[in-house]
Amino acid sequence: TDAVYAPAREVGGDFYQIAHRDDGSTLVLVGDVSGKGLEAAMMASVAVGAFRQSTSGSPAELLEGLNRALCGHGRTGFVTCCCARFDADGYAVIANAGHPA
Repeated sequence: TDAVYAPAREVGGDFYQIAHRDDGSTLVLVGDVSGKGLEAAMMASVAVGAFRQSTSGSPAELLEGLNRALCGHGRTGFVTCCCARFDADGYAVIANAGHPA
């Protein structure tokens, strides 16, 4: 599934991704980088890139990988994320890294 990010006024750090896995499961990632502007948008792109490169089907492991990818970028602020895996049989696993309900 492709996503298009079209800002209303300026670029920012909101992002989401959906990935359909070979085992029939679907991974959904929703996140937000604190702040606005190019710096937040660039951090969001780092998170999206790390998600796309991951081969894990575990939401917790995916969030750990995103955390490793985002650490050390010298940016102040934070990123919140929620990752869910929906299996073909209806089973769901959710991991939350500070993202509000």
